[in-house]
Amino acid sequence: MSVAFFVQGLLFITLTTHLPQTTDRFSFTAIDLSLVLLGVVLLAGVGSVVAE
Repeated sequence: MSVAFFVQGLLFITLTTHLPQTTDRFSFTAIDLSLVLLGVVLLAGVGSVVAE
């Protein structure tokens, strides 16, 4: 279980530290990027609830 939390955190940090490259690579607008980040956070929250 702790491995899953570690992987979630690692993926989120990796995504947020590479925002300019991610935006350029996938041609995200500011709204697209906001929705992607919101989705990651929501999925992490759901995963935490399901894990309990």
